[in-house]
Amino acid sequence: MKKYLEYKDEKSHKFWEVEVKDNTHTVTYGKVGSNGRSSTKTFDTAEIAKEDAEKLIKAKIKKGYVEIVYKTLNFEDAKKEYKLKEYRLNYSATGTVLVFEGDITIDGDFANWAQSFVNRSENFDFYDSFFLFTGNLMVNGNVKLDEETSIVVLGDLVCDYFYSMDASNLIVGNATIKYAIALIYNDNITNVLGETIVPFYFNEENASSIHPSKQTICFGTEMSDDEDLSFFGEDLKNMVKAKYLDLEDDYLEEFDFDLFVEDLKQGKSPFINISDEDFTLNFDKKELLSKILKKD
Repeated sequence: MKKYLEYKDEKSHKFWEVEVKDNTHTVTYGKVGSNGRSSTKTFDTAEIAKEDAEKLIKAKIKKGYVEIVYKTLNFEDAKKEYKLKEYRLNYSATGTVLVFEGDITIDGDFANWAQSFVNRSENFDFYDSFFLFTGNLMVNGNVKLDEETSIVVLGDLVCDYFYSMDASNLIVGNATIKYAIALIYNDNITNVLGETIVPFYFNEENASSIHPSKQTICFGTEMSDDEDLSFFGEDLKNMVKAKYLDLEDDYLEEFDFDLFVEDLKQGKSPFINISDEDFTLNFDKKELLSKILKKD
């Protein structure tokens, strides 16, 4: 038996886990994102060990801890149990899947939260493994993924900022992203089967498939022939502030997505032609584009 609980308040975000094996139980606890500290107790029988663990669990829940249900499966078993075969997933058959049941809410960035589970999961190889959420995933922070971290969400995703570089991700429901989504490079894909509700969408040589809302402003993508919908690297130089751009002989080498989003969070305008006072995320797309491009 293994149980994992988390506690969150204004001052702390910590986890507590107990695992019972035969006539022993091991308690691991600490700050979310850390390895934590562990202590093991031995009892006369397995039954007594389990009873003591259950008492500890009840005491933690009484203090405000909440249980998060998860398990580890191999890719083939996960594919069968959750009917993943119908989706386009770029994973190895030998990969490990961390499965989280029901709706999950994460206070803070996804990477820090995820590390807590990786630290305690055996045989979790980032390059062949991923996180599977069977319900909705709400992240009160950023979701930043690379070739070492991929996610599958069978419900909806809500977060502040979604960034994926060389990761394979699937969102079966809708994705509601407060500031921006950035999909980088073509090694892997991010697919959102529902609608993607986000102010700004960046796609840099990525073969992903998402369905942005009509209000989304898209950069560096060939998803539409409408020139008012899609802008490329050369356009960015005349639209956004120079601090986001890494230029090499006037050629755009890199774009600082993190800084762009940080300015959005602080209410700052990322655009040359729009002051901080005149900028809002609740923009009308046509009106904003006319200001950015100096169109009447």
